[in-house]
Amino acid sequence: MARKLGKRDFYVQSTAVDGYAATSNFTTDAFDLTDRSSPWVFYATGDFTTGNPLITLQVSDDGTNWFDYRQETVNVSIPVAIRKKDFLPKYLRVVFTSNQSDNTVTFKISFIND
Repeated sequence: MARKLGKRDFYVQSTAVDGYAATSNFTTDAFDLTDRSSPWVFYATGDFTTGNPLITLQVSDDGTNWFDYRQETVNVSIPVAIRKKDFLPKYLRVVFTSNQSDNTVTFKISFIND
C-alpha cells in the first residue's frame, strides 16, 4: 500500500495555489522535482460554481522548454488526481484555463512510496 511522504503546494509568483483565485488564466511556477526520486500524485480541487476550468500538466528537463506531460493530462476538468507514470521529469508546472469560472482552486502534489 502506498504511503504519503509529504504534500507540497504549487506557486504563482510566490503565492501558494491554495484557495487561489480561479477567475483568470495562469501558469504556475516550475515545481522542481530534481531532488525527488519517489512517485507523486497531483491533486487539483476547486469550489467554483460557474464556468468549466481546465488544467494541463506540463514537464521540462531544463525549466525553459515545456511539453504536455501525457495526452490524458491536457485540458482536464477539476477535480482530478493524476499519478506519475513511466518517468520522473525534472520540472512540473500547471497551466490553468479559467473558462469564466469563479471562486478558487487548490493544487497540491503528494510524494508517495510504492
